[in-house]
Amino acid sequence: MSRQVAALLRLRQVASSASITNQKKTQTQSSVKMSEYSASQKSTLKLKGIGIVSAGKKKKKKDKESKHRLEQVVSSQKEKEEEEVNKKTYVDKRTPAQIAFDKMQEKRQMERILNKASKTHKLRVEDFNRHLDNLTEHYDIPKVSWTK
Repeated sequence: MSRQVAALLRLRQVASSASITNQKKTQTQSSVKMSEYSASQKSTLKLKGIGIVSAGKKKKKKDKESKHRLEQVVSSQKEKEEEEVNKKTYVDKRTPAQIAFDKMQEKRQMERILNKASKTHKLRVEDFNRHLDNLTEHYDIPKVSWTK
C-alpha cells in the first residue's frame, strides 16, 4: 500500500513540474504576442447613457403585481355574474314566422337523420341499383366500336 502511495506522489510531482514548465512557455509566448496588442484598449465596452443607469439590477415588484392580479380576478368574477344575469333576461327578437321556420327545419333534419340511420349500406346499394334499372337506355354508355 505504501508503494502505491509513493508512486502516486511521484506522478503528481512529475505532472506539476510539467505544468509549471508549460506555463513558463506560454508566458514567454504571450509576452511576444502582447507586444503586438499593446496599443489596444483593455476595458469593458462602454455604451452611451447605459453605464450610469445599469449599475445595479432592478428589483421586481411582486407584491403590487400580485395585488393587481387579485383585483383583476375579482373584477372578472363580478363581470361573469353580471353576464349571467344579462343572459337570463335575453329576449328572443325573432318573429313568429321565423320561429316556426326554424322548428320545421329542425324537424325535417331529424327526419332525414332517422331515415338515413334506418337503412343499412346493403339496403342503400339495392335501392340505388333498382333506381339505375328504372332509368331509360338513353343514359347507357354507347359502344365505341360498331364492328364487334
